Amino acid sequence: MFIFKNKRFVVILFIGLLLFFQNCSDFSPKQLQEIDSQVSSFASKVSLANWCKNGLSSSRKSDLISLSGAIEIGRPYLKPTDDIDAALTKYDILYHPNASQKSPLIIYFHGGGFKGGDKCQLFNTNLNFPIEELLQKNYAIATVNYRLIDNNPSKGIRTSLDDAVVALQKIRHRARQYNIDPDKILLAGSSAGSGISSWIGLQDDMKRVDKTGFRKQSTRVSALLLLETQASYDTLDWGTSVFSDEFGGLDYIDYLLQNNSPSDFRSILADFRTWYGVDDISELYSTRGIRLRKKLDMLSMLDSTDPPMYIENIKQPDAIDPQKPTTIYHHKNHALALAEKANEEGVYVMLTVGNTFKVSSRKIRNRRFNFIHNYFTKYHE
Repeated sequence: MFIFKNKRFVVILFIGLLLFFQNCSDFSPKQLQEIDSQVSSFASKVSLANWCKNGLSSSRKSDLISLSGAIEIGRPYLKPTDDIDAALTKYDILYHPNASQKSPLIIYFHGGGFKGGDKCQLFNTNLNFPIEELLQKNYAIATVNYRLIDNNPSKGIRTSLDDAVVALQKIRHRARQYNIDPDKILLAGSSAGSGISSWIGLQDDMKRVDKTGFRKQSTRVSALLLLETQASYDTLDWGTSVFSDEFGGLDYIDYLLQNNSPSDFRSILADFRTWYGVDDISELYSTRGIRLRKKLDMLSMLDSTDPPMYIENIKQPDAIDPQKPTTIYHHKNHALALAEKANEEGVYVMLTVGNTFKVSSRKIRNRRFNFIHNYFTKYHE
C-alpha cells in the first residue's frame, strides 16, 4: 500500500483530479458532488491527523472529539498579509453542536514568554488542564495561537495582546455556529497566556461600536483562570507593586543592574527593548514610555466591575534569583498582588500559591475544574 505523507500534496492532487473530472462530460452532477464530498472528507481527515500530532495520541483525539461532538482545527481569525503569519493567527475549538443548551466557553492562550509556544500546549499532560471533565459538562474549549515579539518588533508584546482581543471577538461573533453562549466566556492561560487573559479581562470593554462585524463584539468576560501569571506588564514598577521587599525600593532594571554581570545586563536590556518595542531603554522613562507602561499595567486596571479569578503560582521557590528570570516572572508575589487588589475591590479570587502544591496532582486539577464549573453553576444556571 502506498501512503501519502505530505498533506499539501495530497489535497492539491485530489483537487486537481476534481477539476479534471468536472471538465469531463461523462460524470453526472450527483457523481461530481460525491467526488467533491470525498475530497473535503479526506482533507479533513488529513487535518485531524496533523492536529497537535506531537502532543496528542490518536486515541486521545478520538476521546476528545467523542466528548464534544465537533472540532474545528486551524480556523483563522486574521487575514494573512506580509505582516501576519497565517499559522500564528488561528485557533482550534472543541464544541457541542447538538447540545440542547448553549455551551459556556473556555478560551486558552498558551505560554512561552511571547517568544514561542503553541495552541497545542493546552493538551500537554504536564499542564494538567481538566479538558475531559469540562467537555463532559458541556463546555466548549478553544485554544489560540497569536503572533510573537519577533513578528512585529516595533510593537513588542502589544502585537500578541491585540491578536488575542481579535481572537476573542471573532469567536464570540461566531457563537451561533459553535452553539456557545457569548455571555459565558472564561479566559485562561499559562505564563504569557495568563497575562494576555488578565490584560483583556481586567480592563474596560474594547468593543468598537463605530465598527461593523466582529469588532462590535464585547471583550468583557465572565471569569479568568491564571496559571503562573504576572501581576502587571509594567515591569519597571515591579519593585513597588510586586517586590517591594525583595528589590529594596529599586525598579526592576536597577535591581537587575546591581545583581548581574555587565554582559548579562546588556542581554537583559535587549530583552526589555524587544518586549516593549522601543529602540532605547530610556524611552520607557519618557512621558510616552510611562503612558505605554500604564496601558500594560493590569494590576492598576483591576476594579470592582471585574470578573472572578482563579490565580495559581506554584512552580517557583519563595526566594528569587536575579540570574534566573523565571523565579521572578512566576513568583507567588504576582498572584498575591493581584489577590490583594481584588480583595480591596470586592472581586472574588480563588488563590493557589506556594511550591508545596504539585502541578501534576489530582488536587490541582480538581481545584481548577471546581472554580470553572462552580462559578458557572453558581452564577449562570
